[in-house]
Amino acid sequence: MTSSDDPDLLAIDRGLVVSAAGCGKTQLITNAVVRHAGPKPILILTHTNAGVAALRNRLDKEGASRKNYRLATIDGWAIRLISTFPVRSGHDAAIVEGQRPNYPAIREAALKLLAAQHVSDVIEASYARLLVDEYQDCSIRQHGIVYYASHVVPTCVVGDPMQAIFGFGNDPLAGWEKHVCSHFPLAGELRKPWRWVNAGTEKFGQWLLDVRDRLVASQPISLTALPQEVELVVLDGSNDDRQKQLLACRVKPPGQYRFCPDYR
Repeated sequence: MTSSDDPDLLAIDRGLVVSAAGCGKTQLITNAVVRHAGPKPILILTHTNAGVAALRNRLDKEGASRKNYRLATIDGWAIRLISTFPVRSGHDAAIVEGQRPNYPAIREAALKLLAAQHVSDVIEASYARLLVDEYQDCSIRQHGIVYYASHVVPTCVVGDPMQAIFGFGNDPLAGWEKHVCSHFPLAGELRKPWRWVNAGTEKFGQWLLDVRDRLVASQPISLTALPQEVELVVLDGSNDDRQKQLLACRVKPPGQYRFCPDYR
């Protein structure tokens, strides 16, 4: 479920949608694909195979036609791109065919291929637009790939800088303000905590969003008035602290746990 106030991804030529966890990001992408009626598919990119599986599961659940989209990881699409145009990309075949792909080199080759505009006509003829999920985890080279692709087809990226988890020394994360926001202007923000609305705990979800806002603003968090879903465990420096931490880690989530929960 999404809100009527949510941005329309099909109407954004180049932009960024910020979404905190549980606010309907996956559903927003799915709704756009379901509504898409053009002759060319939407290219959807994300970071991990697990992310691809989660998106495909939601798209299948909502009845999205496979003709409406192409779904891949950013690295997977980069490999396909340079492998389809090996002469134009000029890469060493070993970076793809080796026992372990050299992903920084693959990204660099794809970035240069797109920057040189060698395949702009092919991309324009192949896709209606580009949507990129979990953009906060884009490395500088991956951002470069999307950056140059966005000059060819309408592109919207979706993410949340507070959820960034992937970063590697030889290909660091793109700077959110310096790289991402400077090229993709803010087109909207999802503010309805659907994951918690669906669980019957909307007030808790709103509390989490309020805490997030304070963290973004580098403001302190008050622990004096907590929702009932939150239990404060005070560590006082005594020998009991370790036991308190262990007990807190062992708290089981309510309901039946599933490896890939179908939440928004």
